[in-house]
This record gives sequence, C-alpha cells and structure tokens, in this order.
Amino acid sequence: MKSDIVFDGDDLLVRINIHDPLSTQLVISFHPRWPMEYTPGSGFAEKPLNKLEINNLHFINKKNHWWQTAEMALAIETTLRTIDFDRLDHIVAYGSSMGAYGALLHSDSLHCTHVVALGPQYSIDREKVQFEKRWHKEASELNFQWDDMNLALQSKAKKIVIYDNKSDDRHHIALMYGHNLQKTPIPYA
Repeated sequence: MKSDIVFDGDDLLVRINIHDPLSTQLVISFHPRWPMEYTPGSGFAEKPLNKLEINNLHFINKKNHWWQTAEMALAIETTLRTIDFDRLDHIVAYGSSMGAYGALLHSDSLHCTHVVALGPQYSIDREKVQFEKRWHKEASELNFQWDDMNLALQSKAKKIVIYDNKSDDRHHIALMYGHNLQKTPIPYA
C-alpha cells in the first residue's frame, strides 16, 4: 500500500491510500464532527477500507467547520491534480453526520458516481434550519459561503441517505430533494 498526504492545511487534511494503482474504484470519506479537539489519526472508515485493500481518500477536518472553509477549494483542486479521476469509473463519497453533509456537498466537485450519507444535515445555518438546536457554537462561527445543499443534491451521483426517522435528523432529510436521491429511514438508528 502507498499512503500519501495530498493536502495539509490549518483546517483540514487529505490523505490517500492506494492498494491497487490499476483499480478504477475509489472511496472518498469525509470525517464527522470531532466531539473534543482534533487529534491526528485515521480518516472516517480508513482502517476497514485499508483492511479490505480498497483505494481510499480521506477529508479529515481539523476543526468542526462543516466543510465551510476556503481550504476546501484548494484541497479539492490539489486532489484533482494528484489523482487521475478520468480513469476512475466508480467513485463513492461516504460520511456520517457532518461528514455525510460534506460528502453530499462536494460529490459533484469530486466526480462521485455514488454517495452514501449516514444522517446528514441539510445545513446548520439557523437561517435555513430554524428547528436545529444542536451545534450552536459551530454555527455561530461560520459564514456558510459554500452551504448550498439544493445545488449539491442536483449532482449526477446516485445518493443514498440513511437516517433515523425518529430523531431530529428527519427534519433535515425532509428538506432534501434532488436527482438520484434515495432516502432510507431506519428508526432509532
């Protein structure tokens, strides 16, 4: 396996693990919110993907910015220059909660064919989701310049959204409409 840091900024880190350089498949994960402070470590699902020897790329947040950082544009640009996306035919973005939000939001920029989003938010901007009471501190520190889930949901990728329809997540999912979007409720998940 070949592992490389693709991007390392103040707000995020992008790491790639290549097991088979000839594979036309790639899993891209977006890390969920950190409950405490960032500590360097694995990307979301990085260990199991490596154990399965699946080529994988990880967007790891160093802050809980809901992918609302100017570094995202540079990280994606650097990633697109580093990896020959034209030869890939199966690109899956994957994440949970904040990571699922990031996977949906950036699936088009990363040429994803599929997205698996576990309990994503539509937004945490109180202007858009008045019902949301969680993550107040993070929301108050963001400008939401890149927070356009309606546009993101129009990507060509097949999107599978898995969520707990008995939790507050159901309100976010109710706002989601778009091309190739499959909503899968799992009570008490």
